Amino acid sequence: MRLFILIFILSASHTYAQNNNKWKLTKNKNGIKIYTRHSEHSPIKEVKGVMKLKVSLSSIVSLIKDAKNQHNWIYLNKTAYLLKEPSNFEWYYYNESDAPWPISNRDIVTHAKLKQNPTTYALRIEAKGVPDYIDEKEGIVRIRKLASSWDIVPINDGFVQVTFKLFADLGGSVPAWAINLAIDTGPFNTLSAMSEEIKRDKYKNAKCSFIKEKPIE
Repeated sequence: MRLFILIFILSASHTYAQNNNKWKLTKNKNGIKIYTRHSEHSPIKEVKGVMKLKVSLSSIVSLIKDAKNQHNWIYLNKTAYLLKEPSNFEWYYYNESDAPWPISNRDIVTHAKLKQNPTTYALRIEAKGVPDYIDEKEGIVRIRKLASSWDIVPINDGFVQVTFKLFADLGGSVPAWAINLAIDTGPFNTLSAMSEEIKRDKYKNAKCSFIKEKPIE
């Protein structure tokens, strides 16, 4: 009997953990869907945004890699610039984000890597924070935990599905509950602005020699 009870408790706990870790839709507006889920390693939630765009793969890569223009579409971005680019498929960049008073601005150095599936043409950009890559700046809180990814998957008729995932611990004195309260705001505004910014000629007409486009059937 005791063994049965123990098995039941363990099974129930496992089921709860699985259900608690599923993505939950929190916003569905203007063709953009935002999901959140509990993190296994932090009280801060993970967030995911999904949308479809009729653009080339080169257009999206050109926009994402153009660090100095991030203030025009990434939510609360104040300034960003490229630090190092070992290859077309790897780069390091600095980003400072505006924070509402009385919270100090945040900054982060990110190491990004790009891969393309040769069969499906799908792109994946994975980025991780490297907080000690450069010295911290006075008056700005360095974000020490960040992981994000972009998945750009060609679907049909020239459309691609864009999926953005993010986990970030802002550090400092901002509690997890406060971050979770508005965690879907940044990704939604970022994807919304991205869908407009990518219409500019410099991105719309971009050609990246290192990116293979899926033939339109």
